[in-house]
Amino acid sequence: MRRAALVLVLAASAHAQVELPLPPEGVEDGAGRAVAASGDLVAVGVPRGAVPVAPGAVHLLRGPTAWTLEATLTASDGFVGDAFGFALAVEAGRVLVGAPAASGATPAPGATYLYEPVGGAWVERARFVAPDGADFDGFGFAVAFVGARVAISAPFHDLGSAPDAGAVYLFAHDGAAWSLEAQLVAPDAAAFDDLGWSLAASLGRLAVGAPGVDDLGGLSGSVYLFEELAGAWAASAELHASDGLPLARFGNALDLDGERLLVGAPHHQARGQAYLFERVGGAWRELALYAAPNGAVGDAFGGALALDGPRAAIGSAGADGAQPDAGRVLLFEGDAPAPSFARSLDAASAGADAGLGSAVALAGGVLVAGAPRHDGAALDSGAAYVWALAPVEIGALECAGIAACPCGNPGVAGAGCANSTGAGGRLTAFGSRRASADDLVLVARDLPPGRPALLFCGPHAAAGTGALGDGLRCVGSPVTRLVVAAADAGGAASFGPGLGAAQAWAAGELVRFQAWYRDPAASPCGAGSNATNAVAVTFVP
Repeated sequence: MRRAALVLVLAASAHAQVELPLPPEGVEDGAGRAVAASGDLVAVGVPRGAVPVAPGAVHLLRGPTAWTLEATLTASDGFVGDAFGFALAVEAGRVLVGAPAASGATPAPGATYLYEPVGGAWVERARFVAPDGADFDGFGFAVAFVGARVAISAPFHDLGSAPDAGAVYLFAHDGAAWSLEAQLVAPDAAAFDDLGWSLAASLGRLAVGAPGVDDLGGLSGSVYLFEELAGAWAASAELHASDGLPLARFGNALDLDGERLLVGAPHHQARGQAYLFERVGGAWRELALYAAPNGAVGDAFGGALALDGPRAAIGSAGADGAQPDAGRVLLFEGDAPAPSFARSLDAASAGADAGLGSAVALAGGVLVAGAPRHDGAALDSGAAYVWALAPVEIGALECAGIAACPCGNPGVAGAGCANSTGAGGRLTAFGSRRASADDLVLVARDLPPGRPALLFCGPHAAAGTGALGDGLRCVGSPVTRLVVAAADAGGAASFGPGLGAAQAWAAGELVRFQAWYRDPAASPCGAGSNATNAVAVTFVP
C-alpha cells in the first residue's frame, strides 16, 4: 500500500461494507461460493451447480475506492453443470478457476482453467485435467498457486482400494507448455480421507486439508504439509488439533501466510473452532485457538477463513447475523501467540440463511466474503460483500509515555515527549512482518504539520535517557537512517513500504524504529526538534 493511501485509511472510518455490484443471477446460482482477492482485484465464483442450467462463471471486479465489474470469465468448453467457479485463486494478475464437475474422458472428472490479462482482455491460457482422472474425482475442488506452479486437488480420487482417499496434482510450466510435475498423496492414505478438500500455499510450501482423516476419531481431520525436498515433492509434516475430536473436520478450510498456518474445524463440538500454527526451528507448533464469542450449535465457525499478517478473518456461515442464519465473519487481530477477537461483521442486506462467510478472502485492507444462499434477484442467487479495514498495528511500543523528557517537558501516554502542538509524536507500525514481503509501513502522527521527519532504526534500545531535541533517543547505536517524509496537514507522515530492500532484514531479526522531526516554532525546550516513541518489530519469513 502506498504511503499516502495508508494515511487516508487511518483517517477514514474503518470497516465500511459494500455489496459488490454483480450481474443479476438466477435461482440457486450461488454467487459467492468462492471468493479470492489480490491487490485491487477481487474474483467471485458463480458455480451454478445446485440447479445445473449453466456451466458457471467468475466475475472479476476492481477497487478498492469504487468497485466496478471488469470482466466475466467462462470456460471455452463449458457445459451445463460443470460448477465452473466452485474454487478460485488469484495471484500476480493470474486467476485459477476450478470446475470440479466438468466433463472429460469420463462423465465428470473435473477440470481447472488458468486466465491472464492480455492486451486489456482476460484470456484463457490453459486447461488442466488429471491424467488419471475418474468420474466424480472432484478435480478442481480446491486450487492454489505455488509460486510459478499450480496445485489442483481431487479429494474424491480413489487410491487403489481406498475410495475418496484424495490427491493433489502439481503442474509446472517449462516455458512452452504446462505438464504434470507431481501427484501428491498422503503417506498413510486411507479411504474417505478427502485429501485436498482445502489448499493453501506460501513460500513454495503447500498445505493440504484432509478433514476425513480418522486419527483422533471419525472425521477428526488433519492437515499435511508438502515441500520440495532434494528435487522431489514429499509430505514434511502432518498436523492435528491439540483438542481434536470426532466429527470436527479439522482441515475443512485453511490459509498459509509465510510460516503461519490457520486451520478451520467447523464442526468441533458442533460449533466450530480454528487453530493457528507456526513453523519454528523446522517444526510446526500450535500457537492459538480461535472460538466465536457466544458461538452456537450449527454456526460452522471455521468453515472458511483467511490469514493476512496480524489479522484473521473466520467465516461462520450458520450464525445469526443481520437475519437468522444469515451468517457473519469474525475478525481477530494481534500478533501471535495472543490474537484477540476484534469484531463481528454482518451484511445488512444479507437475508435469512444467506450463508455469509461461506467463503472469505483477505488482501491488505480488503476483506471479501461470499453469501451464496442470499436471495437477491432470485432464490439463492447469492451475493458477495467487501469491507475496507483499517490497518492493524504490529510491533511493541517502546520508550512511550515516560516522564524523563528534557527540560521537564512532559511525556505523552503511548507517544514521545510533547511538542509545540501539545501532543507527542506517536510512531506505529503496520504490515505482515514478513521479511520476504517487505511491506512494513511506519506512520508518525501528531507532528507539527508540514515539517520533515527522519525515520531511523537499529537493533538495540538506548542505554540511557539521552535527549534528542525536545525528546528522547530510544534507539541505541549503531543506527541506520532510512528515509525522510514531510508531515501532512493533519500532522501525519508515513514511511514505506520497501524499507527493507537495502537493509536485507531477515526472519527472526528484531529491529527498532524511531522518527526524529523538526519543530522550530515554540518547541517546549527550544531545541527546534523532537522525537517519537520507538517501535520494535520482529520479522518473520
